[in-house]
Amino acid sequence: MADEALEDALYDSQTLRDFVFRHKKVRYRGLAKNTAQLFSLFGLANMVIAKKPLLALHVRGAS
Repeated sequence: MADEALEDALYDSQTLRDFVFRHKKVRYRGLAKNTAQLFSLFGLANMVIAKKPLLALHVRGAS
């Protein structure tokens, strides 16, 4: 900018500081919810891992 006083006024303004240093408040959803999601994820993973041998036993038993 050509005018240093204008530039200083711009950078000293509260609006610019709010824009540069803004933050967004977020809610903490809690450790219990995170734990429940992890248990669900690992439970589903265990079912996927166990499915293949169980299907092999079922097919072998039907023959």
